[in-house]
Amino acid sequence: MDKKNGYTTRKLPPSINVVTYTDSRYFKLLHSEDLSPVVLDDIINELEELNLKLRSFFQRPKGIIFIFIFPDQETYHLFSFEKQMPRWFLGSGSYGEVKVIDPSFADKLGRTYEFMIQTVKHELVHVFTCFEKNKATLFYEGVATYFAGQKFLPEINSWMSDTNKDLTKIFYTDYENAEFPKAGGYIFSYTVIEYIIDKYGEDKLQEYFLSQDIEPYNILKVKKDDFISNWKEWLLKTYGGDA
Repeated sequence: MDKKNGYTTRKLPPSINVVTYTDSRYFKLLHSEDLSPVVLDDIINELEELNLKLRSFFQRPKGIIFIFIFPDQETYHLFSFEKQMPRWFLGSGSYGEVKVIDPSFADKLGRTYEFMIQTVKHELVHVFTCFEKNKATLFYEGVATYFAGQKFLPEINSWMSDTNKDLTKIFYTDYENAEFPKAGGYIFSYTVIEYIIDKYGEDKLQEYFLSQDIEPYNILKVKKDDFISNWKEWLLKTYGGDA
């Protein structure tokens, strides 16, 4: 552990030569001196607003949350996992901390700046949901994509136009062997949460996340097969295509 500027943190990689600490109301952001002030302001503003929503929804008041902003993907991977991870791995969030890549480098990662800001928000949600890891992957990731505003419309339309895609799989896959993303889990998890809120109300979604239930069907008073069927019908009406 290193102590810098009065804060105790893990030792950062040597590629981050100078670490600057920026404080906001709920966050301490650790980043390079080279991080753009505009990017920093965007991250702080987005996180501060979302944080208030999450505190209320998950009923888990938090202390200060650390935000590690890395200058590139390799540094992030080596610091977080001690090895290079798949290229789609762009951030992580857990107990009291978020680790992400500087959104300024979105082009190098084949992403948009907006997408990278949404990734920061997605990982902040996991700071709250990490206490609920008994939740099924679809809903655990779905609530993060929803609160982060990650509605992948082009991907949704592409998948729905392909009659060979079986969307039912997302309800039965998890992280093992990357089956969840392969099945379209990240793409459609937003719509599953959106459907629950539209059909049953946000209070039922909250009740589920505050419960010990792995899946929400008992709280929603619906059988799993019926839920999936009804979601597919709603998906077709809402987004078009052939679900």
